[in-house]
Amino acid sequence: MVDHMCVICSILQLLLSVIFQLLFMRDLEKLLGWLRICIIYVICGIAGSLGSAIFIPYHVEVSSYALECSCTPAVSITSNLAVLLSQNLSSL
Repeated sequence: MVDHMCVICSILQLLLSVIFQLLFMRDLEKLLGWLRICIIYVICGIAGSLGSAIFIPYHVEVSSYALECSCTPAVSITSNLAVLLSQNLSSL
């Protein structure tokens, strides 16, 4: 059920996945911890594939693109919360 998230079709897709991991997920993992990131990663991968199957039923995206697109809101929400927390702590 989770093996579809590990499918890489081309060198370009591999490069984009590595860049996404290094730019966004690395800092998020430092902030939240590896277990929470693992849970977010698996849930987002399944949700992205289900969303792809629902909205485009004849061409389901079974790669890491669906996973990365669904992880992007988690990254933005968490980074915004971290900025707000750091601003609140610095004002004390």
